[in-house]
Amino acid sequence: MRVFGLIGFPQEHSFSPKFFESKFRKEKIKDAEFRLFPLNSIEQFPILTQKDKRIQGLAVTIPYKQEIIPL
Repeated sequence: MRVFGLIGFPQEHSFSPKFFESKFRKEKIKDAEFRLFPLNSIEQFPILTQKDKRIQGLAVTIPYKQEIIPL
């Protein structure tokens, strides 16, 4: 299963999970799921990607949009 998601904090307001799960259904994409990955700091990012090798892509919320670039 391929995993896509959203990193950042806070994420309560995010419409991304519903949007992507609906898109996956409409496009008949059965081997993908979308998850929220709340990170209290950008330093947690490498740990996240090492822990779950199925992660294929991530959207990034403010305040991490510029901090993620070097990583």
